[in-house]
Amino acid sequence: MFQYAAARCLADRLEQPLLLDIRAFDTYKLHNFGLAKLQIRARVATEQELVRYAHWKFKLLTRLPMLADKKKWYFQPDFGFDQQWYALESELYLSGYFQSEKFFKDSRSCLVKDFLPLKNMTEGNQRLLAQIEASQSVCLHVRRGDYITDKKTLSIHGVCSQLYYQKAIDYFKQRLRLPTFFIFSNDITWVRENLNLGKDIVVVEGNQAHPEYDLVLMSRCKHHIIANSSFSWWGAWLSEHPEQAVVWPCPWVESAQIKTQDLIPDHWLAMDKNA
Repeated sequence: MFQYAAARCLADRLEQPLLLDIRAFDTYKLHNFGLAKLQIRARVATEQELVRYAHWKFKLLTRLPMLADKKKWYFQPDFGFDQQWYALESELYLSGYFQSEKFFKDSRSCLVKDFLPLKNMTEGNQRLLAQIEASQSVCLHVRRGDYITDKKTLSIHGVCSQLYYQKAIDYFKQRLRLPTFFIFSNDITWVRENLNLGKDIVVVEGNQAHPEYDLVLMSRCKHHIIANSSFSWWGAWLSEHPEQAVVWPCPWVESAQIKTQDLIPDHWLAMDKNA
């Protein structure tokens, strides 16, 4: 989603079509290409269109970006925002994480529409949406799964502690009158066994095959407690509630070498994810 958002913003500014290279999903096992379920304004590039961007060449230039022709290739220099981004003027192959709203904030109104699902939500999800809009809704997202089971992933991202979530819950209980917590997680059992949520909760289940529906529901919540997850980030960022409060886990990643200073919008509130 970050990559699409940055590329879409740049393509709109340059008035160029946006083509997507999804060859990496041939070997990526965590999930499939998911943007096809959303109303994105782009199409998957054909093999013929990707001929001059051969996979071997891309891998070589990823390791040695100084060899790349800057009129044809753009490699994000590090994890943060690149001040040269808005100086780009030609058709390019883009490579990077682009995990900062600074790459695409100017296209926010368009992106909110681009990330709507292609298909109408089920009646059950529509009822949940009505509950969310009628209450002091707080989205609480717990990401565990591969963050726990995969040692490499855990070493990079870490996992939000029970205390982080409890402090965030208490923050909203003190701030809001009669908040309702809408729980989104890939480990609902852990949530029920470890978090003291009280009675005013709604556990959102049944959308494992339709994360695009969860994205809508999360984004319509008025406030957010997010995990250190890009899906969680987008659920909060797409919200258009004027008085939205967002609690985010700090540090976002465990490695001090990954600079995340541009990742979090200024008005979001940090809480220690490990304490």
